[in-house]
Amino acid sequence: MIVSEYALSPCVFDQSAYESTTICALYLKSLKENLLHEEALIRNLYNGKWLQYVKNLPTKHANTKYILDAFIKNKYLRPVKSARANNPTSLEE
Repeated sequence: MIVSEYALSPCVFDQSAYESTTICALYLKSLKENLLHEEALIRNLYNGKWLQYVKNLPTKHANTKYILDAFIKNKYLRPVKSARANNPTSLEE
């Protein structure tokens, strides 16, 4: 069995990155359904700090919490070591 592994940019959950919150909700619903159905692994980047960063995004969509909870419940998150010495502090990095 081959398992897919994904690295998601935090901006995927940032509703300001979309034209509207409705479009954001549709993309997040599709993302959740596909990743949970596929039983994919999600990289918890920057030594596991990715999850906390996404949880603390001030402009995250309301459904982000439920998606992250599903990833945690199903044990899809996998910590990954940082490739850089400094962790990003903004979406632009």
